[in-house]
Amino acid sequence: MRENAKIPEFKDGNWIDTYVSKIGFICNAIGEFDFDNIIYPTDTELFKSLKLEGSNNMLLGHGGCRYDINNTLQYSMGDIIILKLGFALELPKGKELHLLSRSGTFRKYGLILTNGMGIGDDTYIGDNDEYMAMMYATRDGSVSIDDRLIQIKIEDAMPRIEFEEVEMFGNTDRGGYGSTGK
Repeated sequence: MRENAKIPEFKDGNWIDTYVSKIGFICNAIGEFDFDNIIYPTDTELFKSLKLEGSNNMLLGHGGCRYDINNTLQYSMGDIIILKLGFALELPKGKELHLLSRSGTFRKYGLILTNGMGIGDDTYIGDNDEYMAMMYATRDGSVSIDDRLIQIKIEDAMPRIEFEEVEMFGNTDRGGYGSTGK
């Protein structure tokens, strides 16, 4: 998708690591917002609307977000961060991609994947269907290009099943939601 993008790769374990290749943000995103309001600091037009802040080489964005000219975004609690991963993927038929935060993403960055888990199916194959993650900042922090915050796993797609409505199952109850374990 862009020159700095890296191909996802296996590291340790059975998940595939991805790398941030472009960062966008919506500062202090309270209430509704749309994708037209996402700011991508590396886009040329944006640099015209940002102010260089002192000698620390930070560009000051709307709502207080700061973007370092060395590709680091400093965000505040409540900001929405868009992490573009720099790749599109044509999955084999019958496969699906699960996109999740790495185990240290919340602990180290204070970021939560907004939809909990992303799923890409074998129809998300367009030339511009870039994989990305939308994150919510629970505290102040920073993220940089090439950081590993997201992991993916490719699995067999769930088989199609048909539902049948019945009055009763005729099985023994387990005790309802929350009844297992103590």
